[in-house]
Amino acid sequence: MKTILSVRARLASVPRIRGWARQALAGWGVSPDTTSDLLTAVTEVCTNVIRHGYEGAPGEIRLAASKRGRTIRLTIEDDAASFVPEGSEAPAPERLSEGGYGLSLIHAMADEIRHEALGTRGNRTTLVKREKPRRTDR
Repeated sequence: MKTILSVRARLASVPRIRGWARQALAGWGVSPDTTSDLLTAVTEVCTNVIRHGYEGAPGEIRLAASKRGRTIRLTIEDDAASFVPEGSEAPAPERLSEGGYGLSLIHAMADEIRHEALGTRGNRTTLVKREKPRRTDR
């Protein structure tokens, strides 16, 4: 099972990305908790690509979603400048600020995160989430 989307790298595209991911996950019968986690993670990744990768320049974000068994993969590709994400710890509470929480949030929502720089331009981020078996003893 696989579904693909390509959008312009603009903040106005984020609701479309979320709707597309929500529809794919619903079609696969993914639980509401897993869906919520993945929607949060994909929103953070795409927002970071738009704000920090493209920095207002025109560009594209390509997404693919697949499910095999209980494993769901969301892959986000862009053509922005290659980068290596720095640490995933949120800022210390005494240094509360707007921003800086995205990577720690992404790591909290997904079971695995893989980032690949694709040469001098472009990045691929893969989010993996394993759905927990549904309890039948209730």
